[in-house]
Amino acid sequence: AGGGRTVEAWELRWQPTRDFLQEEYPACLEVSDTLNRTSGGPPRERDTICVRFKMMRCRYCPTEGQSLLEVAHYWWGSDWIQIWGANAHIRNPLRIQPNELLTLGPTYHVKRGDTMQRLADRFGLSLDRLSLLNPHAGRGERGVEAGTLLCVMPEVCPGQEHSVVAPRRPSFVAGQ
Repeated sequence: AGGGRTVEAWELRWQPTRDFLQEEYPACLEVSDTLNRTSGGPPRERDTICVRFKMMRCRYCPTEGQSLLEVAHYWWGSDWIQIWGANAHIRNPLRIQPNELLTLGPTYHVKRGDTMQRLADRFGLSLDRLSLLNPHAGRGERGVEAGTLLCVMPEVCPGQEHSVVAPRRPSFVAGQ
């Protein structure tokens, strides 16, 4: 029975907000064996583990209790129906799971000569909205590097009001 090793697992979760839209984020953790130190053994060296979180364009994982309407509002006033349409796997818009990977809209690979303003015009977005969704790309008439992946979330029905009515459960009246 002696000489056995105890392995303990820890899980680190990080849910970035919409403000974390750059390409990658580095994170380093220091880990050490404090149990050995407190049990009278010599202190162990600390190990540093570094990882890079690579952000996915036009993707989002909702938090506990968020509805598609709240997700759409969170993403600068998008339309929940548009987000539902981009996620064919969701059968019921009232039942989205926490941490379920949602597609917010299409992505576009920038071509040589594209500018943010031309792309905003092409996809029916304001330059401000396109820039909010893609802070890594800059803005205005300055060219965007070819190959850059952009989130374009175009308005499905430009000029129309967004759907502000949340999906509701059907109500039934007894006897009808």
